[in-house]
Amino acid sequence: MGSILLVSGVALYVVPPARIISPRPSEVPTPSSPIPATPEKPSSPPPETLPSTPTPPPPSAPTTKLFKVTTLPSLDARVTALRFFTGSCRGAPRPQARKYTRRFPTDAWRFPSAIFTEITLEHPTPERRIYFTLKAIYQSEDTGVIDTREEGTRILLGQQSSIFWLDSCGQGQSNVFYAVDVHINEEKVASGSFELYSDQ
Repeated sequence: MGSILLVSGVALYVVPPARIISPRPSEVPTPSSPIPATPEKPSSPPPETLPSTPTPPPPSAPTTKLFKVTTLPSLDARVTALRFFTGSCRGAPRPQARKYTRRFPTDAWRFPSAIFTEITLEHPTPERRIYFTLKAIYQSEDTGVIDTREEGTRILLGQQSSIFWLDSCGQGQSNVFYAVDVHINEEKVASGSFELYSDQ
């Protein structure tokens, strides 16, 4: 036993102990630090779609049918509007009280009520009064000409726009379209139409 122990001690002294190979620092996995979670930005709500603002209706054009601006060399003027309104056979209402339309109840054209045809003339400021004849011919789509109104009138001094009108009394029948031709000095310058409807 003593011999064995002696030999073992000498062997342990002579033979160097086996090295413990530790991994290189580069080979040691570096513990990865947790990546902080980026806080998600709250998703912005979709842009609110505002209701479209209603576009106001355009100003109504002259209540005419087949109307076009007509130049009148004889008057140095042109017709720029043709409109219809109702009133009394005794006379037209004041301009600010007129209600222009192309549809009237039947009673609007039964005596003592009248349908008025109004035209607007634009012209240079005249140096003298200009006289002319204005005529309106009323026609039914069924029976043809039912009334004709004519009168002499004039363009006054100091004006660049003039309004004229003629009336037709007590001719109305329900649910009928009426055509109106306007003449100045026997020249047709405008055509329009209106309708009578039953108000019952």
